[in-house]
Amino acid sequence: MITLNRIAHFLLACFFLSSFNQEAVAGEDVKITAKAVEDTVRVGKEARLLFEMKPNAGLHLNVVPAITLELIDAKNFTLVAKKFTPDSTSKTLTTKDGYEIFDPHHAQPVSFAVKVEKGAKPGRYPLKAKLTYYYCSDAEGWCRFTHEEFVINLVVVK
Repeated sequence: MITLNRIAHFLLACFFLSSFNQEAVAGEDVKITAKAVEDTVRVGKEARLLFEMKPNAGLHLNVVPAITLELIDAKNFTLVAKKFTPDSTSKTLTTKDGYEIFDPHHAQPVSFAVKVEKGAKPGRYPLKAKLTYYYCSDAEGWCRFTHEEFVINLVVVK
């Protein structure tokens, strides 16, 4: 039997999902698209935040120092790991100087797991996150640290 409470949660999730999965793009040298892999997450479970990073021609992203994520004022959420570690889906190269870099010819998917705390109430949560990364110019030899801030929307359900 369907209870009124379940119907209300379903309608709430449908309402919030209709305005979600909007992609944020930031940066001039590195194009970054940020989104949640799935917009809905259960209390006590993990959600994956995905950042597709594509440097402009002549630039590359470094593996070290690691790409990091920080949640800003994110009550009810904790990062599982702050640093991104390349995995089997990462495309990396080694430069002639011996540095490991992400292959600049491919968009780099960088993901972070975020856990919803057990005390979180169902509803819509705009997660504000700061992504920090290190990139370099192939031709000019300069490198710089930078960060971009994103808001990624999640719906928490029971």
